[in-house]
Amino acid sequence: MALSDLKLKPALVRCLRGWGGRVEQGEALPAAPEPSSVYVKPNLRASARLTEVQVASIIERFQAGTAKHELADEYGVSLSTVKRLLRVRGIRRRPMK
Repeated sequence: MALSDLKLKPALVRCLRGWGGRVEQGEALPAAPEPSSVYVKPNLRASARLTEVQVASIIERFQAGTAKHELADEYGVSLSTVKRLLRVRGIRRRPMK
């Protein structure tokens, strides 16, 4: 059976023909590569991405007067993450002297 006899999307036909006509001649397609290893979903939570040293630095710099949005940009997290990190720990900015 030829590719032209099948009802396939044109893009798929072009892809199959890209194999040099081997499909039309009945030759098998190359095997799909074996999966390398078990997929491990990356942990996207900021608590897992930030070390305790980084969290302590964020708190210290915030209390020294650095803006939350600057800290978020510098540490590669969202503004809401910085706000939550500070709120959960009960951190408030010290009044300026």
